[in-house]
Amino acid sequence: MTLRSDALEVALDAMSRSAMFVRRVRADLGPDDIQAKDDDSPVTVADLAAQALTRLHLEEEAMVPGLPMCGEESAAILREPGSDRFRARVHELVQSEAPSIGETELLDLLDRGAHRPVPGAGETFWICDPIDGTKRYISGHRYSSCMGLVIEGELVCGAIACPDLGGRPEDRIDVADPAGSLFGAVKGGGAFRIEEPSSGSTGRRLRLDRQPRAAGDCRVRVARSVSSTGLGPEHVWKAVRGKGASLEEVSIDNQCKYVALATNRVDCIYQHAGSPDHQPSCIWDFAPGVLLVAETGCEVTDREGRSFDFNQGPTLLQNRGLAATSPGTRGFFPTLA
Repeated sequence: MTLRSDALEVALDAMSRSAMFVRRVRADLGPDDIQAKDDDSPVTVADLAAQALTRLHLEEEAMVPGLPMCGEESAAILREPGSDRFRARVHELVQSEAPSIGETELLDLLDRGAHRPVPGAGETFWICDPIDGTKRYISGHRYSSCMGLVIEGELVCGAIACPDLGGRPEDRIDVADPAGSLFGAVKGGGAFRIEEPSSGSTGRRLRLDRQPRAAGDCRVRVARSVSSTGLGPEHVWKAVRGKGASLEEVSIDNQCKYVALATNRVDCIYQHAGSPDHQPSCIWDFAPGVLLVAETGCEVTDREGRSFDFNQGPTLLQNRGLAATSPGTRGFFPTLA
Protein backbone atom coordinates (compact mmCIF):
# COMPACT_ATOMS: atom_id res chain seq x y z
CA MET A 1 0.00 0.00 0.00
CA THR A 2 1.65 3.22 -1.14
CA LEU A 3 -0.02 5.17 1.65
CA ARG A 4 2.51 3.75 4.13
CA SER A 5 5.62 5.08 2.40
CA ASP A 6 4.01 8.39 1.53
CA ALA A 7 2.72 8.76 5.07
CA LEU A 8 6.14 8.08 6.59
CA GLU A 9 7.62 10.98 4.64
CA VAL A 10 4.74 13.21 5.75
CA ALA A 11 5.13 12.17 9.39
CA LEU A 12 8.90 12.72 9.35
CA ASP A 13 8.48 16.16 7.84
CA ALA A 14 5.68 17.11 10.23
CA MET A 15 7.55 16.03 13.35
CA SER A 16 10.78 17.67 12.22
CA ARG A 17 8.86 20.94 11.82
CA SER A 18 7.03 20.48 15.10
CA ALA A 19 10.19 19.70 17.06
CA MET A 20 11.96 22.80 15.79
CA PHE A 21 8.92 24.94 16.56
CA VAL A 22 8.35 23.77 20.15
CA ARG A 23 12.05 23.99 20.91
CA ARG A 24 12.05 27.62 19.80
CA VAL A 25 8.95 28.38 21.88
CA ARG A 26 10.39 26.78 25.03
CA ALA A 27 13.13 29.41 25.17
CA ASP A 28 10.49 32.07 25.94
CA LEU A 29 7.96 29.99 27.88
CA GLY A 30 6.63 31.80 30.93
CA PRO A 31 4.28 30.92 33.83
CA ASP A 32 1.30 32.45 32.01
CA ASP A 33 1.93 30.12 29.07
CA ILE A 34 1.00 27.04 31.14
CA GLN A 35 -2.48 25.90 32.18
CA ALA A 36 -3.82 22.90 34.09
CA LYS A 37 -6.26 20.58 32.35
CA ASP A 38 -9.18 18.85 34.06
CA ASP A 39 -6.93 15.96 35.11
CA ASP A 40 -4.40 18.44 36.58
CA SER A 41 -1.82 17.64 33.91
CA PRO A 42 -0.21 20.71 32.33
CA VAL A 43 -0.73 22.01 28.83
CA THR A 44 1.29 24.84 27.33
CA VAL A 45 0.74 27.28 24.52
CA ALA A 46 3.35 25.28 22.62
CA ASP A 47 1.30 22.04 22.85
CA LEU A 48 -1.75 23.73 21.39
CA ALA A 49 0.01 25.79 18.75
CA ALA A 50 2.08 22.84 17.55
CA GLN A 51 -0.97 20.59 17.27
CA ALA A 52 -2.84 23.23 15.25
CA LEU A 53 0.14 23.71 12.95
CA THR A 54 0.54 19.97 12.49
CA ARG A 55 -3.11 19.60 11.53
CA LEU A 56 -2.71 22.48 9.08
CA HIS A 57 0.35 20.80 7.58
CA LEU A 58 -1.55 17.53 7.10
CA GLU A 59 -4.45 19.28 5.42
CA GLU A 60 -2.10 21.02 3.01
CA GLU A 61 -0.18 17.81 2.23
CA ALA A 62 -1.39 16.43 -1.10
CA MET A 63 -0.10 12.85 -0.70
CA VAL A 64 -2.40 11.82 2.14
CA PRO A 65 -5.25 14.33 2.29
CA GLY A 66 -8.36 14.12 4.39
CA LEU A 67 -7.32 11.63 7.07
CA PRO A 68 -8.62 12.33 10.59
CA MET A 69 -6.08 13.11 13.31
CA CYS A 70 -6.34 11.92 16.91
CA GLY A 71 -4.31 14.50 18.82
CA GLU A 72 -4.09 14.82 22.58
CA GLU A 73 -5.39 18.39 22.75
CA SER A 74 -8.55 20.16 21.63
CA ALA A 75 -9.79 23.73 21.58
CA ALA A 76 -11.92 23.23 24.70
CA ILE A 77 -9.43 24.85 27.06
CA LEU A 78 -9.23 27.92 24.80
CA ARG A 79 -13.01 28.35 24.89
CA GLU A 80 -13.23 28.38 28.68
CA PRO A 81 -14.16 31.63 30.46
CA GLY A 82 -11.10 33.69 31.29
CA SER A 83 -8.92 32.08 28.63
CA ASP A 84 -8.63 35.18 26.44
CA ARG A 85 -4.97 35.84 27.18
CA PHE A 86 -3.98 32.19 26.85
CA ARG A 87 -5.91 31.88 23.57
CA ALA A 88 -4.31 35.04 22.21
CA ARG A 89 -0.84 33.71 23.01
CA VAL A 90 -1.54 30.43 21.17
CA HIS A 91 -2.89 32.40 18.23
CA GLU A 92 0.22 34.59 18.21
CA LEU A 93 2.46 31.52 18.01
CA VAL A 94 0.42 29.94 15.22
CA GLN A 95 0.53 33.16 13.24
CA SER A 96 4.32 33.25 13.57
CA GLU A 97 4.30 30.20 11.26
CA ALA A 98 1.00 30.69 9.41
CA PRO A 99 0.09 34.41 9.33
CA SER A 100 -3.21 33.87 7.52
CA ILE A 101 -4.78 31.79 10.31
CA GLY A 102 -7.41 33.71 12.25
CA GLU A 103 -8.57 32.93 15.78
CA THR A 104 -11.69 31.09 14.64
CA GLU A 105 -9.64 28.98 12.22
CA LEU A 106 -7.20 28.20 15.05
CA LEU A 107 -10.01 26.76 17.17
CA ASP A 108 -11.34 24.80 14.20
CA LEU A 109 -7.90 23.37 13.44
CA LEU A 110 -7.52 22.15 17.01
CA ASP A 111 -10.92 20.50 16.95
CA ARG A 112 -10.24 18.90 13.56
CA GLY A 113 -7.08 17.47 15.09
CA ALA A 114 -8.92 15.98 18.08
CA HIS A 115 -10.69 13.10 16.35
CA ARG A 116 -11.67 10.23 18.64
CA PRO A 117 -11.86 6.91 16.75
CA VAL A 118 -14.66 4.49 17.54
CA PRO A 119 -13.53 1.28 19.30
CA GLY A 120 -13.53 -1.69 16.94
CA ALA A 121 -14.40 0.35 13.86
CA GLY A 122 -11.15 -0.32 11.99
CA GLU A 123 -10.59 3.34 11.20
CA THR A 124 -7.68 4.93 9.35
CA PHE A 125 -6.29 7.99 11.12
CA TRP A 126 -3.23 9.84 12.35
CA ILE A 127 -2.13 9.82 15.98
CA CYS A 128 -0.24 12.93 17.06
CA ASP A 129 1.35 14.35 20.19
CA PRO A 130 3.60 17.32 19.31
CA ILE A 131 4.97 17.43 22.87
CA ASP A 132 4.98 14.04 24.52
CA GLY A 133 6.22 14.76 28.02
CA THR A 134 4.88 18.26 28.68
CA LYS A 135 6.06 18.19 32.30
CA ARG A 136 9.57 17.41 31.09
CA TYR A 137 9.30 20.07 28.41
CA ILE A 138 8.50 22.65 31.08
CA SER A 139 11.21 21.49 33.49
CA GLY A 140 13.97 21.34 30.88
CA HIS A 141 14.25 17.56 30.54
CA ARG A 142 13.86 15.55 27.36
CA TYR A 143 10.59 15.46 25.47
CA SER A 144 9.54 14.16 22.05
CA SER A 145 7.28 15.00 19.12
CA CYS A 146 5.39 11.94 17.92
CA MET A 147 3.14 10.91 15.03
CA GLY A 148 1.80 7.54 13.95
CA LEU A 149 -0.53 6.30 11.24
CA VAL A 150 -3.20 3.68 11.90
CA ILE A 151 -4.66 1.98 8.83
CA GLU A 152 -7.85 0.02 9.39
CA GLY A 153 -7.06 -0.29 13.10
CA GLU A 154 -3.39 -1.27 12.71
CA LEU A 155 -0.41 0.93 13.57
CA VAL A 156 1.70 0.85 10.39
CA CYS A 157 4.21 3.70 10.48
CA GLY A 158 5.30 6.79 12.35
CA ALA A 159 7.97 9.29 13.32
CA ILE A 160 9.53 10.48 16.56
CA ALA A 161 11.60 13.65 16.89
CA CYS A 162 13.74 14.12 19.99
CA PRO A 163 14.97 17.73 19.96
CA ASP A 164 17.20 17.29 23.02
CA LEU A 165 17.99 13.61 23.22
CA GLY A 166 21.40 14.34 24.70
CA GLY A 167 19.56 15.84 27.66
CA ARG A 168 21.03 17.39 30.75
CA PRO A 169 24.20 15.99 32.36
CA GLU A 170 22.30 14.51 35.29
CA ASP A 171 20.07 12.51 32.94
CA ARG A 172 22.96 10.10 32.29
CA ILE A 173 22.27 8.74 28.82
CA ASP A 174 25.43 6.92 27.71
CA VAL A 175 25.69 8.42 24.23
CA ALA A 176 24.83 12.08 23.66
CA ASP A 177 22.99 12.91 20.45
CA PRO A 178 22.93 16.24 18.70
CA ALA A 179 19.70 18.16 18.97
CA GLY A 180 17.08 17.32 16.38
CA SER A 181 17.38 13.51 16.22
CA LEU A 182 14.61 12.12 14.01
CA PHE A 183 13.44 8.51 13.76
CA GLY A 184 10.92 6.67 11.61
CA ALA A 185 9.48 3.16 11.38
CA VAL A 186 7.29 1.19 8.98
CA LYS A 187 5.66 -2.07 10.04
CA GLY A 188 7.57 -4.85 8.31
CA GLY A 189 9.86 -2.30 6.67
CA GLY A 190 12.28 -1.44 9.44
CA ALA A 191 13.23 1.47 11.68
CA PHE A 192 15.45 4.33 10.63
CA ARG A 193 17.37 7.26 11.99
CA ILE A 194 17.15 10.21 9.64
CA GLU A 195 20.51 11.95 9.50
CA GLU A 196 19.34 14.93 7.45
CA PRO A 197 15.58 15.48 7.84
CA SER A 198 15.40 17.86 4.89
CA SER A 199 16.93 15.40 2.43
CA GLY A 200 13.91 13.11 2.10
CA SER A 201 16.17 10.07 2.56
CA THR A 202 15.04 6.99 4.45
CA GLY A 203 18.15 7.41 6.59
CA ARG A 204 20.25 4.86 8.42
CA ARG A 205 18.54 1.58 9.31
CA LEU A 206 18.41 0.67 13.00
CA ARG A 207 18.82 -2.93 14.08
CA LEU A 208 19.89 -4.21 17.47
CA ASP A 209 22.34 -7.08 17.95
CA ARG A 210 20.48 -10.35 18.50
CA GLN A 211 23.50 -12.11 20.00
CA PRO A 212 22.60 -13.06 23.59
CA ARG A 213 24.79 -11.41 26.18
CA ALA A 214 26.80 -13.61 28.49
CA ALA A 215 25.88 -13.74 32.17
CA GLY A 216 28.32 -12.75 34.89
CA ASP A 217 29.45 -9.24 34.06
CA CYS A 218 26.42 -8.23 32.02
CA ARG A 219 24.93 -4.81 32.76
CA VAL A 220 21.21 -4.40 32.05
CA ARG A 221 20.21 -0.76 31.64
CA VAL A 222 16.63 -0.12 32.69
CA ALA A 223 14.63 2.94 31.67
CA ARG A 224 13.18 4.70 34.70
CA SER A 225 10.84 7.68 34.71
CA VAL A 226 12.48 10.90 35.89
CA SER A 227 9.87 11.25 38.64
CA SER A 228 9.83 7.59 39.67
CA THR A 229 11.18 6.45 43.02
CA GLY A 230 11.76 2.85 41.96
CA LEU A 231 11.89 0.37 39.10
CA GLY A 232 8.60 -1.38 39.71
CA PRO A 233 7.97 -5.12 40.24
CA GLU A 234 10.85 -6.51 42.28
CA HIS A 235 10.33 -10.11 41.11
CA VAL A 236 11.46 -9.08 37.62
CA TRP A 237 14.70 -7.53 38.80
CA LYS A 238 15.35 -10.33 41.27
CA ALA A 239 15.18 -12.78 38.38
CA VAL A 240 17.55 -10.66 36.30
CA ARG A 241 20.09 -10.46 39.12
CA GLY A 242 19.68 -14.19 39.72
CA LYS A 243 21.00 -14.82 36.20
CA GLY A 244 24.19 -12.90 36.92
CA ALA A 245 23.33 -9.47 35.54
CA SER A 246 23.63 -6.14 37.29
CA LEU A 247 21.07 -3.36 36.93
CA GLU A 248 21.66 0.25 36.00
CA GLU A 249 18.85 2.78 36.11
CA VAL A 250 18.65 5.34 33.31
CA SER A 251 16.32 8.30 33.86
CA ILE A 252 14.25 8.77 30.72
CA ASP A 253 10.57 8.74 29.93
CA ASN A 254 7.87 9.78 27.41
CA GLN A 255 8.57 8.36 23.95
CA CYS A 256 12.25 9.22 24.25
CA LYS A 257 12.49 5.90 26.11
CA TYR A 258 11.59 4.00 22.95
CA VAL A 259 14.30 5.83 21.03
CA ALA A 260 16.74 4.99 23.83
CA LEU A 261 15.86 1.29 23.53
CA ALA A 262 15.98 1.32 19.72
CA THR A 263 19.44 2.93 19.73
CA ASN A 264 21.01 0.71 22.42
CA ARG A 265 21.01 3.30 25.20
CA VAL A 266 18.80 1.17 27.45
CA ASP A 267 18.03 -2.56 27.40
CA CYS A 268 14.59 -2.67 28.95
CA ILE A 269 11.41 -0.68 29.47
CA TYR A 270 9.09 -2.13 32.07
CA GLN A 271 6.02 -0.06 32.78
CA HIS A 272 3.80 -1.18 35.62
CA ALA A 273 0.12 -1.60 34.80
CA GLY A 274 -1.16 -0.36 38.13
CA SER A 275 -4.32 -1.74 39.73
CA PRO A 276 -6.73 -3.93 37.74
CA ASP A 277 -9.20 -1.04 37.47
CA HIS A 278 -6.61 1.52 36.33
CA GLN A 279 -7.48 3.98 33.59
CA PRO A 280 -6.49 2.71 30.13
CA SER A 281 -3.46 4.36 28.54
CA CYS A 282 -3.88 6.83 25.68
CA ILE A 283 -2.75 5.72 22.24
CA TRP A 284 -0.63 8.86 21.73
CA ASP A 285 1.62 7.75 24.61
CA PHE A 286 2.55 4.51 22.78
CA ALA A 287 2.48 5.37 19.07
CA PRO A 288 4.71 5.17 17.22
CA GLY A 289 7.21 4.17 19.94
CA VAL A 290 6.14 0.53 20.26
CA LEU A 291 6.45 0.12 16.49
CA LEU A 292 9.91 1.70 16.46
CA VAL A 293 11.33 -0.74 19.01
CA ALA A 294 9.62 -3.74 17.42
CA GLU A 295 11.19 -2.89 14.06
CA THR A 296 14.67 -2.80 15.61
CA GLY A 297 14.25 -6.37 16.84
CA CYS A 298 12.99 -5.81 20.38
CA GLU A 299 10.27 -7.89 21.95
CA VAL A 300 7.47 -5.54 22.98
CA THR A 301 4.13 -6.46 24.54
CA ASP A 302 1.95 -5.28 27.36
CA ARG A 303 2.48 -6.68 30.87
CA GLU A 304 0.26 -9.64 30.03
CA GLY A 305 2.17 -10.58 26.88
CA ARG A 306 -0.38 -9.16 24.44
CA SER A 307 0.34 -7.07 21.37
CA PHE A 308 -0.85 -3.48 21.40
CA ASP A 309 -4.29 -3.01 19.86
CA PHE A 310 -4.81 0.40 18.24
CA ASN A 311 -8.35 -0.47 17.15
CA GLN A 312 -9.86 0.31 20.55
CA GLY A 313 -10.52 4.02 20.20
CA PRO A 314 -8.33 6.73 21.74
CA THR A 315 -7.22 4.46 24.60
CA LEU A 316 -5.61 1.01 24.76
CA LEU A 317 -8.63 -0.70 26.32
CA GLN A 318 -7.21 -4.20 25.86
CA ASN A 319 -3.68 -3.54 27.12
CA ARG A 320 -2.07 -3.17 30.53
CA GLY A 321 1.40 -1.75 31.05
CA LEU A 322 4.45 -2.32 28.85
CA ALA A 323 7.32 -4.79 28.69
CA ALA A 324 10.01 -4.23 26.05
CA THR A 325 13.46 -5.80 25.95
CA SER A 326 16.40 -5.73 23.58
CA PRO A 327 17.25 -9.01 21.78
CA GLY A 328 20.58 -9.41 23.57
CA THR A 329 19.15 -9.23 27.09
CA ARG A 330 15.79 -10.98 26.55
CA GLY A 331 17.10 -14.18 28.14
CA PHE A 332 17.64 -12.47 31.48
CA PHE A 333 13.95 -11.76 31.94
CA PRO A 334 11.23 -14.05 33.29
CA THR A 335 7.90 -14.44 31.57
CA LEU A 336 6.62 -10.90 31.45
CA ALA A 337 2.98 -11.65 32.13
